Amino acid sequence: MNTLNSYTIKISGLNLHYVLDFFERENVSATKIKRPNHKTLICTLDQNAYKIFTTHPISKAYQIKIIKQTGLNQALKFTAMHLGLILGVLICLLPILSYTRKIQQVIFKNANHICQNDNQCIFYGENFSNLKQRLEELGIKNGKPLPSRNNLRNIEKQLICDFDQISGATINVKGVYVFIDIVEAKLPEFETATDLVSPVSGIIISNYVTSGNPLVKNGDIVMKGQKLVEAVDNSKIVAKFEIRTFYHESLIYDENQTKYKKTGKQQTINSLSLFGITLKNDSKPKYTFYQTQNKTTYPFLNMFLPIKNQSITYFELEEIKENIPFETVENQLKEDLYLKTKQFLNSNSSERNTTFASIKEGSRTRLDCYIEAIYTLDLN
Repeated sequence: MNTLNSYTIKISGLNLHYVLDFFERENVSATKIKRPNHKTLICTLDQNAYKIFTTHPISKAYQIKIIKQTGLNQALKFTAMHLGLILGVLICLLPILSYTRKIQQVIFKNANHICQNDNQCIFYGENFSNLKQRLEELGIKNGKPLPSRNNLRNIEKQLICDFDQISGATINVKGVYVFIDIVEAKLPEFETATDLVSPVSGIIISNYVTSGNPLVKNGDIVMKGQKLVEAVDNSKIVAKFEIRTFYHESLIYDENQTKYKKTGKQQTINSLSLFGITLKNDSKPKYTFYQTQNKTTYPFLNMFLPIKNQSITYFELEEIKENIPFETVENQLKEDLYLKTKQFLNSNSSERNTTFASIKEGSRTRLDCYIEAIYTLDLN
């Protein structure tokens, strides 16, 4: 029995019992036999059985119609008939498969990073360039194959070994994007027997110098960068200072607020491009205030005719002016300003007190936030 190919046929005519007798007499394998009426017989024959039946003289007395054909022959026939479509789909899929197997963008998650190492920060200048270069050497670069999970863990360990500023690294792959989250280590501020200078401006409230020549005393006002202790005979300075300092930030709030709201009206301007040639539409938006949305579409998905349609949709905005008194939003503004000011505190500063000051002139109010802190400088 040939099971690779089969035919579901409809046999029409009179005396269909002769057909059934023929199947039984010639040992023809017929399955799924149905008789919708006395003049119609439907059955499924494999390729050998179909050939035996259709070449026998008995088949000449009936009308035979193929309802369904399955198997290798049908697959080859379908492939031959749709070869162009199949090739087009494959040509379209190959660039997509290539695109999804490579890194398209490397993103550093350092938007909320607070630097503690000044110009030695890993995200500063040449340090950041060296970090990106090292990542490229390790295979994290646009156009490179997406790394495996085990390889990512090895790269994280390598970064920690290569850079003193890095105490932790997490690399994740989402789609074709690689996200890098760096935890920066606090570098020692003083490693050699050089003079000790003040890292902040403030008032000296305590000092203990056991090695070195002290240049300030309690109650002195010092500026950032001012020398506190002078090294003697190239000996390492051992000292501890507590400096009362202030961190300050301000904002300007205008009670006359202007907001914009969509009116529901919109206008779309389309431009076509083909083989790098763009047919621009010079129409201008008819709205005074608007918000835009860009969209690119391809009319022909098989890419044989790479026409690209670039549309810009303009959403009309309505200008709404309102007066929001400073007093109604004062608490929220203070909270936001406090969090913004607190970002300037480093790990060596302990917060003691927070005060606010406001000055109003017309509809505008200036709000200042002062955080009093004790900066501890300890060299042992």
